[in-house]
Amino acid sequence: MPLTPLAWRVPDAPAIDGLADDLAVVYPPLAPVRLMEMLADRGIRVIPVAAGEYETMGGNVLAVGPRCVVVVNGNPRTRAALESAGCEVHGYEGSEISVKGDGGRPA
Repeated sequence: MPLTPLAWRVPDAPAIDGLADDLAVVYPPLAPVRLMEMLADRGIRVIPVAAGEYETMGGNVLAVGPRCVVVVNGNPRTRAALESAGCEVHGYEGSEISVKGDGGRPA
C-alpha cells in the first residue's frame, strides 16, 4: 500500500510532514535516525527544514494535496526548497494563529 501524505503524517510531530507519496519535509535534529533510514528505504525524498527556520515555524507545512502545501510566511529557504522539489506553495501570515508552542489556542 502506498503511503499518502495524510496516511503517514504524524499530527503535531515536530520533525516531519508528508507532502506526497515520495516527499517529506523534515527537521533533521528532531528526527530519529530510524525514521530517516525508513524514509530512505522507501525512496521518500527529504526536504530538510533550513537551519534557523525551525523556530519561525519553517517546519509547519500542511499538505492539502500531493505537492500542494500551506506554509507560514517568513521562511524563505524552506519555501525555496519546497518549490524546487515541485511543490505548489501557499503562504500565510502566522503572527496571530501560528504562535510557536501554544497550539493555536485562544488566549
